[in-house]
Formats: sequence, C-alpha cells, structure tokens
Amino acid sequence: MQILHRKSEVIRREFKRSLQVLLFLSPSFSEKVRSNLSSMKIFSRKESTSFVPKRVLVLTKISRYQFEKMREPDLDESLLRLKLKERGSDYEAMLTSHYRNKAAELRTTEVLRKLNIEYKIMDRVTTWRVFVFRLYFEKEEDIVDTSQNLPEERRLPWLALNEVFIGETLSARTSSLLIKLDDEEKYHKVKSSGLCVSTGTGSTSWFRSISCLSPQTVKDVLSIADPQKIYASEDVENICSEYNNRLQFSAEDARMNYAIRDMIVSETWPLPKSMHPRGFCVRVMVRSLCHDSGLVLDGGISVPFPMGTIAILETYPEDSLRNIVLE
Repeated sequence: MQILHRKSEVIRREFKRSLQVLLFLSPSFSEKVRSNLSSMKIFSRKESTSFVPKRVLVLTKISRYQFEKMREPDLDESLLRLKLKERGSDYEAMLTSHYRNKAAELRTTEVLRKLNIEYKIMDRVTTWRVFVFRLYFEKEEDIVDTSQNLPEERRLPWLALNEVFIGETLSARTSSLLIKLDDEEKYHKVKSSGLCVSTGTGSTSWFRSISCLSPQTVKDVLSIADPQKIYASEDVENICSEYNNRLQFSAEDARMNYAIRDMIVSETWPLPKSMHPRGFCVRVMVRSLCHDSGLVLDGGISVPFPMGTIAILETYPEDSLRNIVLE
C-alpha cells in the first residue's frame, strides 16, 4: 500500500510539472484550471505515454538582426542602423522581432528553471560547429588537412529537418540532373530550375511554394475544362486553397516528397516516362550534370555538388526527433 501511494505521488508530481509547461505555452487555458492546479486529482493515466524530460536542449532561432550583426562585426549600432536603412531594410522592425524572440527564449528558460529541468541554450551556428568538430576532430591528433585524399563516399555531418535543394548556384542557369527514385534501375535525365526533396516537416515551406497553384492557373484550367461555365472568384479560391492544403503531409510520415521546380518539357525535350514533377519516395539518388551546382540543407548550409557527384537522400528511424504536440 505504501509503495502504491509513493507511485501515485510521483505520477501526481510529474503530471503537475507537465501541466505547468502546458499552461505556460498555452496562455488561453482557463483560470479555473490554474487555480485548482494544486488540488487536482488524477483518475487515470498511462505511464507509457508519460514523458518528463530531465535535460532539455533549447535550439534558438537566429534573428535577422543577429545575422546582420555577424555579417558586419566591425560596425557599431549606429553605423549598422545607417547601413541597413541605406539598403532598404527596416531596422526598427528587425530589432523588434529580435527582442520578441529573446523574450520567448527567456520565458521558456524561466519555466524550465522553475521545474528544476536542466537545460542548455544553443543557436544554429553553434550547433552546426559542434556537429562538425565532433565528427572530424574527436582528438587533437586527428586534426589533419581534409582537402586532400577525400574518400570516394562519405556521409555529410549534417541532417536536414525540412528539405534538401539541389540545383545550379546561378539561378538563371538550367540545372541538369540524373534522378533515380527508390529501387529504379535507370536514371531519368531532367532539366529544370532545381530539385527539392522534402520531409513532412518541411512540406509547408519551400516544397509547398514550388508545388502550389495560383488562382489564375486554376481559373485558366477550369475555363478550358468547361468554357461555358463561369466560376465565381470565391469558388476558384476554394479550389486553389483545397489543392494547396493537400500538399502538406504528416511530419510522422517516414516518406519524402520530391518536387522538380520549373521542369522543362517541350517537343525537343519531352517529359521522361514514369517521371512526374512531384511524388512520394523513400530514397532519391541524384547525379549532377551541372556546371556549378550546390546541395542546400534547410536553406542554411550549402555543399558543392560538382558534375559527376552522386548524392543519396534517405531517412533513418534513428534520426527521428521526439516532439511534443500541443493542442
């Protein structure tokens, strides 16, 4: 009986801590729940679904203001403000957004402190550097010149959360790529403005922008399908919105979705058989036929992708993130 009582107290304490985090992240929770938090009773709970972290890594966003400061380290605040205004940037809005991000960071860490949860704050630049050095420089004597004798095959020291984009560095130049999906034996030669391979997490961002339809396009297609019928602007908007919303897929989906941007199709360059401009896949193999192309991870890291280089894109269960979904 005493053991059961102690177990109940532990569950009660863990639930209270989790609910405090939820109340912080969801201010719209009723005041009644807040006032009765200390006297709340637990009637049922599945321990297997309970998760109370002991340590938390807070990955902060680099604001545009911080980015500009890093670009111009020798400028003081007044000169930076003047330069940004000359460039046409809104310095005040940029600074306001930066302070808003920092305030959110402060509120988050304050809650973690109150809950006695150990935490560490890192920005994306610091995190990338840590991953690189951990991979290549485990020991001081291992630091060597890696520009020579690179292995023919190597795994990049970064992971992409949202998407990987492959294309020519000069955006006006056509990207020529050989693409092989899943277990296909032969490559498809594709000319386009680039290839975007997205996870479910990134399906609301760059992938959606490449694949979405505009109301004008929908209206033109409908007029061809039925020239006699006139569609109201509201109907066109609804159809367009419904189509674009369906481009998003679950972040828990282990598949990827590729999108070929501005795929070139003409009489002299027909659409490759069985190669669609967009579709799901679990593995993508790409060989570069470009002059000066790059492989861009999450819009932040660019890796040279010269002619003849082969990139294999796939996901692994061990790289999955463990997230908290707040409803």
